[in-house]
Amino acid sequence: MKKEKKKKAEIFGIDLIIASFIFGAAAILLFHSASTKPYSETETMLKEAEKLSNILLSEGYPKDWQSVSENEIKIVGLGTGRKNEISKEKMERLKQLASNNYGLTKELLSIRYDYNISIVNENKNILSSAGKPLEGVENIIKITRIVIYEKKPALLEIYLIK
Repeated sequence: MKKEKKKKAEIFGIDLIIASFIFGAAAILLFHSASTKPYSETETMLKEAEKLSNILLSEGYPKDWQSVSENEIKIVGLGTGRKNEISKEKMERLKQLASNNYGLTKELLSIRYDYNISIVNENKNILSSAGKPLEGVENIIKITRIVIYEKKPALLEIYLIK
């Protein structure tokens, strides 16, 4: 009679261990899935804006893309090759491309959101701007970089628009 109780107790102990293991695994899985949630739309836009600001400060490819035909351009960068200096010719070409073929400029900038790129002087006057207008837009991410434009300090303002 004592042996029967001992077997039931052993079986109950094994059940308890298995149940505890399953509960622990479920708790770990739940915690892991909660902590590795996908980026929010805002975080995704911010990362894309940061990436875009780095592309714009590069020279682009080819380096003289402002002088070649549209189908020869691979990457649109506004840089001159000097640190944080923006080429007026490249900015003017980007404006022209954006007004003629906005979709192409989004591809060349490697972005999926609408954009506005502006160069602003110290008096907050817009010296040059390309892309979509900002009037009436609500969901915007803005990145500002200090640059040199026409040998003077300026701000490169990059807006991504949802």
